[in-house]
Amino acid sequence: MVRKSPHSRHSTRRSLRRRRGPVPLADDSWDDTLAIPRPQIAAAPRRRTGRYRWIIAAAGLGSIAVLVALAVAPTHGFVGPGDDPVAGTSTQDGAQTEGPGLAALHSLPVTSDPTASSGPDGRAGGRTTGSAPLDTGSGSDGDAGSATAPAPPAVTIEAEAAVRAGSASVTADPFSSGGAYVGGIGEWGGSSGPGTLVFTSVNLPSTGTWRLTIYFLDPGPKGPRHAMVVVSGTDPHNVQFSGSPSCCGIRTLDLSLSAGSHTITITNPDDVGPSIDRISFTAV
Repeated sequence: MVRKSPHSRHSTRRSLRRRRGPVPLADDSWDDTLAIPRPQIAAAPRRRTGRYRWIIAAAGLGSIAVLVALAVAPTHGFVGPGDDPVAGTSTQDGAQTEGPGLAALHSLPVTSDPTASSGPDGRAGGRTTGSAPLDTGSGSDGDAGSATAPAPPAVTIEAEAAVRAGSASVTADPFSSGGAYVGGIGEWGGSSGPGTLVFTSVNLPSTGTWRLTIYFLDPGPKGPRHAMVVVSGTDPHNVQFSGSPSCCGIRTLDLSLSAGSHTITITNPDDVGPSIDRISFTAV
């Protein structure tokens, strides 16, 4: 009888232990007739791929390019302080030193418009040319030398307040400005003679071109009507009045008049004239 070595006995046990587990079989070697069900091997989860990585990379590169362009592009309205700012110089509010760019800007010559008028302090008014700092000491109304003077107010006189002569008389009318107008101006064949309307002491505040506006009526069948308008003894103006049976039509005359008191006469010694509601003077 041959005795087995203990080492061989232990080797046999180890080999049996290793064989106790299931023996993997190939897919085509499984017998479906066995009672043991076929093991199902779970498929490994599909690994996500970076299909959109190129899109994310392109967006990132575009953002970096925009940031770099904004960082290096010059911004309008700002002047850099420079590498070596001038000592002792500062901006108006004292918050930042003035660089070479601002120094060059302030060194540009300032020229005045030769056609500009002088201001009240003797300095040249109007606009200036050049790139000079703005004068912040002026008021909110701007430069007084370039301000436009307001136009003088209009002067209006009612016809019933003027001096009447001959056949001229006041007629009540609710549609007229003062509730009445003056009719009977001109030659109407009466015994009192031609009607005349005279506006006295018409004061104009300044010398210049003034526009005389006559507000009139042309009631009745006779028309068109005419009248002679004389201002302060100057040559008479023959004015035609027609087409306004109710208040009021207008006729205008542009006259060069001096400041002060003036007299305006409206009459027609040869024919009937219009009815007058009022007159006014407006600076042109």
